[in-house]
Amino acid sequence: MQGSVAPSFGDALRFWLKLGFVNFGGPTGQIAIMHEELVTRRRWLGEDRFLHALSFCLLLPVPEAQQLAIYTGWLLNGTQGGIAAGVLFVAPAAVLMAGLAWLYAAGGELPIVSAIFQGLAAAVVGIVAAAMVSIGGRAVRGRVAAGVATLAFLAIFLVGVPFPIVVLVAAGTGLALGPGRLGVTFSDEGPDRSPSLASRRRRTLVVLTVGLAVWWAPVLAVVALTGPGSIYPQESLFFSQVAVISFGGAYAGNARARGGRGDRRGRHGVGDVRAVLPLGLPGGAVGGTAPHEPRPARGARRRNRCRRRRDREPRAHGRRKRALQRCTTSRPFFAAIPRPVWSSLDVPSVVVGTAAFVAIRRFRVNVAWVALGGGLVGLVLGVVR
Repeated sequence: MQGSVAPSFGDALRFWLKLGFVNFGGPTGQIAIMHEELVTRRRWLGEDRFLHALSFCLLLPVPEAQQLAIYTGWLLNGTQGGIAAGVLFVAPAAVLMAGLAWLYAAGGELPIVSAIFQGLAAAVVGIVAAAMVSIGGRAVRGRVAAGVATLAFLAIFLVGVPFPIVVLVAAGTGLALGPGRLGVTFSDEGPDRSPSLASRRRRTLVVLTVGLAVWWAPVLAVVALTGPGSIYPQESLFFSQVAVISFGGAYAGNARARGGRGDRRGRHGVGDVRAVLPLGLPGGAVGGTAPHEPRPARGARRRNRCRRRRDREPRAHGRRKRALQRCTTSRPFFAAIPRPVWSSLDVPSVVVGTAAFVAIRRFRVNVAWVALGGGLVGLVLGVVR
């Protein structure tokens, strides 16, 4: 059931707008922020209702955090709440992404800029770890649930069982055990508490109509503005396919996007944001409304210019580091398991990530301040080094 406080649409609108600017940490961190705000602080949703929504959204194609925002927005304020939550979850982040992409395109090879991004990356690791502990501790209740969670982890990490199969087996286990045996009881209450059959049908039709319009209107607008032969309709259709057929969460969707665009179409991967000019801003907008996470694109001419610039500036480019510079892999069963090379460990990055984890878990520091602190620490380390 919903929490004890029912928000007005205006209150919810202001919350979703704020969330769009502070939802750092990827899908895991975003889910943790929504849980902290919606369940713990504002009490707009109950614990079990939130976990029910999360479980449902994990069954849907990527990205699960945005699906959760749309679903909870609908639970709180109906169709208009779902639309507002979905749009505001993406739009502010897209603006921030465009600014960061421009910054990286303009000075990504500079040591100071690289150091800031390194600090941000290290802090995000701590943010994600804290979110995993927080959500996992609430979702896994009792020995049976812990056993199911452990077997699911081993099946994916060690054996390489596809995510949909793991989900189906876990669902079958819950069905066989019966309600409440995994420690969570769910309610299907939404904004309409006791709808009639005709009301449910009308609501389903409205949801499908609105969803299809929100999905395909930007695609058709891109075709009308740029022409059917432009790269942008291709981008839009590609990300629409990724959003529909990629299961396993946003990370799995990123892997498919990297494989589909990077390997098959001769373009670079998701993380190469220096492609923002000249195609990146329109391409990122198309990718963000497809719907999926925005990804800047580049043409071959821009790619060659960036390669030449890297060749001219090997020293600056080589100063960027990761927490682990090298990893090897082994296959004790079927899946390739990464094994860190501890001699390549970057101690400052580990310290930043650990501090971020402690700040969130122990002192409950806001995620936005943790991310900002990581960037500042990276800047200081870049100057000192």
